Amino acid sequence: MLVLGCSKERSTGRQQFSIYFSSFQSSGLYLERAIATSSGTTLALMLTLVGLVKRLDKDFNRQMYQTAALIIMTSAVCLVASIVLPLTLTLPVSKFDWVPNNYFPRLYNTAFSLTVLVSALSVSIILMFVGVVVSVIWKITPSEST
Repeated sequence: MLVLGCSKERSTGRQQFSIYFSSFQSSGLYLERAIATSSGTTLALMLTLVGLVKRLDKDFNRQMYQTAALIIMTSAVCLVASIVLPLTLTLPVSKFDWVPNNYFPRLYNTAFSLTVLVSALSVSIILMFVGVVVSVIWKITPSEST
């Protein structure tokens, strides 16, 4: 019997959701902190790299600078997403009595999607960063003919 939006199945579903979400919260918050730190570090490294490349006597093509700009933008988006992620992970999940039935699944899906997004952005940043660093190393390595 449904009385003002509450039922026995709903409270059981909330209990299951609460168990799933609480186990997801701790790992998600740990991941968020690590990714926020790495995104901030990547931003600092890219600024250092651009300054280093500017001082070198070698000519770097425009694509290297565009890739550096893309890494900086991706790192900034990743940093913002990793700041928004804990907001969704720290919402109280067991204190609400009169929320819609789809609130808890939407909250879980939103938090999980943000976690996947932040993780994917981190991987893409790493891959682009490796490409730029290898490009710089190839440019500044003295050739055997000299």
